[in-house]
Amino acid sequence: MSKKPKTTTTFSSLTNAALRNLCSLCGLPKTGTKPLIRHRLQLAAHTYQPIPRNARILSIDLGLRNFAFSLISPNPSLPSSPSTSPSLLQACTSLTSLPTSLPNVTLHAWDRLDLIPSVPASFAFSSPASMASLTHSLVTDYLLPLKPTHILIERQRYRSSNQLPIQEWTVRVNTLEAMLHATFRALAPPAEAQVASVTPKLVASYMFPNSSTAETYDYDGVPAVGNRAQRAYRLLKKNKVKMLGRWLAGDQQMIRPGNKDMQKMLGFFVEAFESKGKRRGRKKKKLVGVQAEEQEGEEVMDVREMVGKLDDLSDSVLQGMVWIQWNRNLERLIDE
Repeated sequence: MSKKPKTTTTFSSLTNAALRNLCSLCGLPKTGTKPLIRHRLQLAAHTYQPIPRNARILSIDLGLRNFAFSLISPNPSLPSSPSTSPSLLQACTSLTSLPTSLPNVTLHAWDRLDLIPSVPASFAFSSPASMASLTHSLVTDYLLPLKPTHILIERQRYRSSNQLPIQEWTVRVNTLEAMLHATFRALAPPAEAQVASVTPKLVASYMFPNSSTAETYDYDGVPAVGNRAQRAYRLLKKNKVKMLGRWLAGDQQMIRPGNKDMQKMLGFFVEAFESKGKRRGRKKKKLVGVQAEEQEGEEVMDVREMVGKLDDLSDSVLQGMVWIQWNRNLERLIDE
């Protein structure tokens, strides 16, 4: 049952800049006129549904050769001190930096798949029949067995930015996105799992509010075109990996393993993060959280495989964490 917002009437007294800041903190688009932005916030407040404590959030970073997903659950948030924590309204109307914190979560599943080899050779990959078969197998064999309560799907481009032709690969990924929504709708009705689209630009803008790298997406989440924009886009990817790697390598306990497999997975991620860019043949450190009974050759191979997956795996986890915080910010805004 949705909460009745207390701050709806307050929106009318806010400046356009403050309204845009609120949208950024709640994962809402901040483009448009002031009345449109105010209406967007009011609608989000009226339709808000709290995330249950037992939520299992499946976060999907779309791709055909790099389909990454993670299953996380939010850890209970600690109550903030009213004397030290300004309200969201105060933060958005002041000149101070926005409170862009992220929640602590438990990681239950985390993987990246190459979907191309899973397509039978006799099928034309671009045909609707082969894509439908691929999507159905992906959902039934990998995703629904995780029993998610919320499913987040990375929003894909619906136009070609400044490019005149629409790339065939873009059409294929768009088809996969649409079929995922349709398959989840058919096999996991809203009463069992809620499905939502997440725009990459909104995630980037929340995580790096003062960085120009967040602007490497155009307004609908498409990576911008041009050498400079592409360099900034790669820098954004690198910053996400660095952020997640430092959390896992440190003692912040922001991401806790939910089982032994995830403890091992997090260890491989840290090892790959710390060894990336180092010379081959250099002696590697002991993996974090991994028992020494594994053969060294298998460990090195797993770490090398992990190096190429760092950015996609980071995207899926951070997308889920940011989405949880958006909802907590919206709930906090409603209660103020």
